[in-house]
Amino acid sequence: MPTTSAARCVIDLARQADDNDVAAAVCLIDAVFHLGKASRAELEQVLAGMHRWPGSALAARALAFSDPRAENPLESRSRLFIAAAGLPAPDTQVEIFDGTSRFVARVDFLWPAYRTVGEADGYIKYCVPGELYKEKRREDRLRELGFEVVRWGWADIRDRRAETAHRIRTALDRGKNRAAEVGV
Repeated sequence: MPTTSAARCVIDLARQADDNDVAAAVCLIDAVFHLGKASRAELEQVLAGMHRWPGSALAARALAFSDPRAENPLESRSRLFIAAAGLPAPDTQVEIFDGTSRFVARVDFLWPAYRTVGEADGYIKYCVPGELYKEKRREDRLRELGFEVVRWGWADIRDRRAETAHRIRTALDRGKNRAAEVGV
């Protein structure tokens, strides 16, 4: 039975996303990248053959914004939220090491110039016994290295957008001021 390629399927689905919700298409493309089902080059090739098709412009915007390092839809939607809030674009999935080159953490988002870490947290992660304690210790190590840490969840980027943007902006300001004080 003939089938379509993963790349073609993804682009077709991305073209069908609601014009006002490019987030669904970004989440889909990020997931495909994360799972290794198609490469950016494969998706670009498929999209190139559809440049006049309905929805192709939306699929192109989603592909341009996609990030193969995103590990889940909350991270994908967080990047969209950050951009929509006019905040600087962070690096994603960054490994942080201490002064002795010892691994400290891999963080969801990092604004290096602002010495600020952003973490998109889902509730499920903390249901496992001991995970909350481990995460607290990890955050303590990041703060000891001079990083601001700001966290948010689904409700924060969906229902409390202005407050969440303000919290992130305030953390960025604190981190930038701290970096300037210590000459980083």
